Amino acid sequence: MPSNERIEAHLRPILFPIAAASCVIFFWIAFTQEGDFRLALVLGAAIALTYCAYRFYREKRIVRDGRRVMALVTEYIQVPSSDGGSDRECKYRFTAADGREYVGHCESTGKDFPEEGCLIAIIYNQHDPSDNFPREMFWFYDI
Repeated sequence: MPSNERIEAHLRPILFPIAAASCVIFFWIAFTQEGDFRLALVLGAAIALTYCAYRFYREKRIVRDGRRVMALVTEYIQVPSSDGGSDRECKYRFTAADGREYVGHCESTGKDFPEEGCLIAIIYNQHDPSDNFPREMFWFYDI
């Protein structure tokens, strides 16, 4: 793969029905449940929807002027989580089209996670290479 190549990204079509269903469920909870249970569900749903909106706009910002480059995983950490499983974190570095080296990091609970020394595809915003994300971890865009 050529270094710093332009990308072509498309929204995943299944996400529109999921987003619509999430909003319907949110309003159903808000108008049909009562008491503290309703408050807890509404707050939980609002937090989840807010995080999804943040994630969507971050991904959109990255892919709008995105470039793809291979990055070297420099650190891999497996941390025990509260549910008895483990979370995985990695740090990586890459050289952007401007010739400077950047560092990024990502977290996941997935089992297939890049270990130290692996190369992974990174998508970064060419106007702000510090705004980057591993290609495999995009939720809303198919790259």
